[in-house]
Amino acid sequence: MVNVNINGMSVKVPKGATILEAAKLLHINIPTLCYMNMSDGESINCKGTCRVCMVEIEGYKDLKPACSFEVKEGMNIYTNSEKAVEARKTIIKLLLSNHPNDCLNCAKNLSCELQKIASFYGIKGVKIKGEEIRRKLDRSTPIIRDEEKCILCRRCVTACSDVQNVNILTPAERGFNSFISTFNEKLLDNSECTYCGQCVAVCPTGALTERMDYSNLENNLNNKDKYMVVQIAPAVRIALCEEFGVSKEVITAKKIVTALKYLGFKKVFDTNFGADLTVMEEAEELIDRIKANENLPMFTSCCPAWVRLVETNYPEYTSLLSSCKSPQQMFGAIAKAYLPRKIQINRDNLVVVSVMPCTAKKYEAEREEMKDDVDIVITTRELAKLIRQYSIDIIDLDESDFDSPIGEGSGAGMLFGASGGVMEAALRTAYEKLGSKALEEIDFLEVRGLNGIKEATIRIDDREIKVAAVSSLKNAQKIMESVISGEKNYDFIEVMACPGGCINGGGQPYIQSDRIKIEERMKGVHEIDRKTAIRKCHENPEIIEVYNEFLDRPNSRLAHELLHTKYKGN
Repeated sequence: MVNVNINGMSVKVPKGATILEAAKLLHINIPTLCYMNMSDGESINCKGTCRVCMVEIEGYKDLKPACSFEVKEGMNIYTNSEKAVEARKTIIKLLLSNHPNDCLNCAKNLSCELQKIASFYGIKGVKIKGEEIRRKLDRSTPIIRDEEKCILCRRCVTACSDVQNVNILTPAERGFNSFISTFNEKLLDNSECTYCGQCVAVCPTGALTERMDYSNLENNLNNKDKYMVVQIAPAVRIALCEEFGVSKEVITAKKIVTALKYLGFKKVFDTNFGADLTVMEEAEELIDRIKANENLPMFTSCCPAWVRLVETNYPEYTSLLSSCKSPQQMFGAIAKAYLPRKIQINRDNLVVVSVMPCTAKKYEAEREEMKDDVDIVITTRELAKLIRQYSIDIIDLDESDFDSPIGEGSGAGMLFGASGGVMEAALRTAYEKLGSKALEEIDFLEVRGLNGIKEATIRIDDREIKVAAVSSLKNAQKIMESVISGEKNYDFIEVMACPGGCINGGGQPYIQSDRIKIEERMKGVHEIDRKTAIRKCHENPEIIEVYNEFLDRPNSRLAHELLHTKYKGN
């Protein structure tokens, strides 16, 4: 241990700790932009590039960056000395001098960390004049790159390379000409980007944002000829409360339903129904593969970022992906095929909208083989903007039920919001379809939690089913390589691209990779499942009704036509 003094207060920290870590123990706030503990719990973006965390140390001529400078025995540190504060102000002004002055037009307005730090230090205008960088705007994908707003913190590089191991973004050039680039400065749609959005989630400015589709949504809502329906993903209802600064108990799913009705939607549905539908088809597919001992292990296909990674990096193994569409796409397909005949509406006027926690869902809805299922996808953040724009007081709204049919989901469907949830939901149904007795203990705790790789062996009668639940694309690649090499032998593997699952998706409220908040979101998912009366997908009466009236049975000819797909390489 090392003893140091910060602003006259003593603290003991482990050898190798940074000044920033020591200051946190004393509840001393030192501003940072480049520093971040990443959401995988292992990676740290600590490049010391932004220099806004400079502190003064007795005996040192120069100021030092608190995020990367290690403490030493007996060190006297001053975090708010005149010299340190003035240096920070100068650095912030220099960053702003080469930054577009269009805060009101920026998607990150009021969520921008550079904006917040400038306000904290009372910087209202920048008089520093000099050359400004001019770079291209990349709108080729659901992720918008505005390089002129980049402050070179490299958080996106760490998220893309260290957390996800996709390695699309990298620093280029040196000095004043430095910028974050793709390989050969390609547009994102010409790269191997998976659109997971983890770079967007950690970017402190408006350099990386999702494509805002709510203006297109507004145009449709204002068109009286359109019959607008919307589905809400489980992870959305868990995190929307954070956008309004209240606890998760305040903004319930039923209040979100009312808010969406106020926005002009005719019907509001639960994506948990789509998740239940996915489980019905996926469980049947898994049972068929296990009995035939073919195309195992079966990988889940609910995450479009993971599917794109397989198509790009492992095209010869796309047959291992489940042929099931994701809950979003299944819901869209069944809504357009079933709703018009059920509630007597014109299919051509039906517009299906999704509220998702994920930027990759925008890409998924535009894929050629599924582009007619869902028309518009907005993120949790976009929904919050709409609610504010329409002056809806969501906190004090009355509650409304989801619409029927195809509106109610089970507790198992709710689990899709967190890592391990797709696996657990599928096992609850597969167990009873493959085995000879009812499942009594329905909580599969082995596949829950924030660990990047979770393994379990499930006994069903005389069979042992080996499963794994994986989150982050880096861990997904580890599992895929172990399967290819024969090192690991599984029957069923769930993959979610984002650490922790959809609750930590690229379209969720910005939380700076706060693992405590991610854990709280995960607990919220499990809590709703626990309190739901129906906790198995195959016991959902609306699922039973759709099969009886329309689809006949899981994996029927019509079910396969509507709810399954083929991926590149199949």
